Amino acid sequence: MKDAQAKKAVEAVVKKFLGGENIRKIIVKPVDDYAGEPALYVNIHLKRAGNLPNVERQSELRDAVRQELANFEDGRFPYISIVSSAWEKEAESERNST
Repeated sequence: MKDAQAKKAVEAVVKKFLGGENIRKIIVKPVDDYAGEPALYVNIHLKRAGNLPNVERQSELRDAVRQELANFEDGRFPYISIVSSAWEKEAESERNST
């Protein structure tokens, strides 16, 4: 139940911040992070590369997701990555992470 609630909360915040019309999919995966702490890996796939948020907006998104999770007493840290369909089509060796 906790994971389903977290997924729903994360999706709502992401859509509010980035606009649902440019989102192709959102993947929320509960995992342990590199330190062995419970975390959420959030992968956001956008339709258009031109709508990738700047670093400041990405930080605001992460903070909003953390706050929403805290509202449900979920202290897991959300590791967020955002990619566009153009990035996904590039050869892996040629990708530049955002």
